Amino acid sequence: MRVVYLQSTARGLVWFQKYYTTIFPEGGRLAREQLKQAELHLVDNPMIGRSINEQSLRLVRLTRTPFSLVYRVAADRIEIIDVIDHRSDLDVANK
Repeated sequence: MRVVYLQSTARGLVWFQKYYTTIFPEGGRLAREQLKQAELHLVDNPMIGRSINEQSLRLVRLTRTPFSLVYRVAADRIEIIDVIDHRSDLDVANK
């Protein structure tokens, strides 16, 4: 299994990078490590995230960050659908 970021993650990834380069640069290294760890955990255990809706979407938090990955498990890959910042007023469960 491999992790694939879909086009729909572009805005969330840009915000993740901008946040850790301009707003909170001292947390950037840890955040990138947490993102990589989440990817590795998903490969080892794709169902680790909690189910968030009836469309088989799941959510896994990036430890010690305000970000999470929204994903779905496909036959041969894990598709990252979105990167969200929990400090926004976005309602993930209704996405």
